[in-house]
Amino acid sequence: MPSHAVDIFSPGSQPKLYPVILSPVKTAISLPDELFTRVEARAAELGVNRSEFFAAAASRYLDETDAAGLTDAVDTALRRAGVASAEEARGVAAAGRDRLAELTAGDDW
Repeated sequence: MPSHAVDIFSPGSQPKLYPVILSPVKTAISLPDELFTRVEARAAELGVNRSEFFAAAASRYLDETDAAGLTDAVDTALRRAGVASAEEARGVAAAGRDRLAELTAGDDW
């Protein structure tokens, strides 16, 4: 088995291999001088090194773009359902929450 893979066993199923990264991966990026200076200053203010700063920034950016993609998907679904305005969308969302509450009224969370 490669050193970067882990066996995952599920009851009644065959083992599967999933690659995992166990250590940080080094990369090089090019930045304009002004941006590099700003990053250095902010990382120092926060008490983190550049790698930690860029990792946090990349993670946040990915979260934001994932959220934007989800928003676009919801907007597309609402348009396809014929919901034209923000007010209608709020009404659809409220009806969905009410229906979910009805369907899960006796469920243990």
